[in-house]
Amino acid sequence: MASTKYYQDNFDAEVYLKTYCGDGALTGNDIEPGAIKFDLDVLHNFFNDGKMSGKRLINLGSGPCVDQVVSASRFCSEIVCADPVLGNRECISKWMREDKDAFDWSECIKYICKLENSDPQTRIRDVRRVMKEPQFCDVTLPRCGLPNVTEQLDIVCAFYCVG
Repeated sequence: MASTKYYQDNFDAEVYLKTYCGDGALTGNDIEPGAIKFDLDVLHNFFNDGKMSGKRLINLGSGPCVDQVVSASRFCSEIVCADPVLGNRECISKWMREDKDAFDWSECIKYICKLENSDPQTRIRDVRRVMKEPQFCDVTLPRCGLPNVTEQLDIVCAFYCVG
């Protein structure tokens, strides 16, 4: 299993986003043909089947990704993305602040909105409203090293977390 320190020192959020989430990722690219579309479909179905309930969600090991929590944002009033890599948390923070150099998630969000029959601009606004500042986490530590998460969580997600 890769150590947290190794991951912190070697994971490049910008390279990851460009490779797996950039242009063509929704329709498929040479590395991940159609994977994001599949993921977004699964997450949409998961959060829209009427069986999921709760107000507080944490996405452990979120990486630099916002797309994983867009469908949940319709049902949760608080979403926390948590990751050990500062660069991943910074990518999410940039998107939340609408920084000019933030990764553009609009293609993915438009796709989700098509599934939901909702307006992309409204959805973006809603996602930013319920997302809290990304937190440091380390699953090898007690309570995942989350000192700022003191209230009970209703939904805990960990997408694509491997060791």
